[in-house]
Amino acid sequence: MCQFTQNTAHDRRPVSPSLSYLYSCAVLMNCLPPAGSTVVHPHMQALASDQPFNMLAEGDQKAEEYRKANGRNYWREIITEEKKHKERYLGSLGASGWVTAYSPTGSDEAWGIACDVSDLTRASGDTLSDLAGGFRVS
Repeated sequence: MCQFTQNTAHDRRPVSPSLSYLYSCAVLMNCLPPAGSTVVHPHMQALASDQPFNMLAEGDQKAEEYRKANGRNYWREIITEEKKHKERYLGSLGASGWVTAYSPTGSDEAWGIACDVSDLTRASGDTLSDLAGGFRVS
């Protein structure tokens, strides 16, 4: 089993030299009923790949198109607009903003958005802690 450290995320260097550089990562969490259990307990999956996952790749592409067309960061704009409208905005924790999904793919879906960095592999320890803390309260 390979382990990753916080410095690994910053440097894009896996602890195991046999692993290729990370391109895409996702952290998913759910509880009863999506987890399919009669006892309430969380399930968390952390996924990492050197190839982008389909949904994340499409999001990256659309965010880049938005940036080119508008000169602004799409993800920061989501947080700014949702704060104004107060419909999907859940709150913030340090450098992370949290919203419910406009068109969720699962029940009780929430998005944690790092507002101070556009590449999590370059995120500070504080930003990563803010995102992790959001899972605890979302």
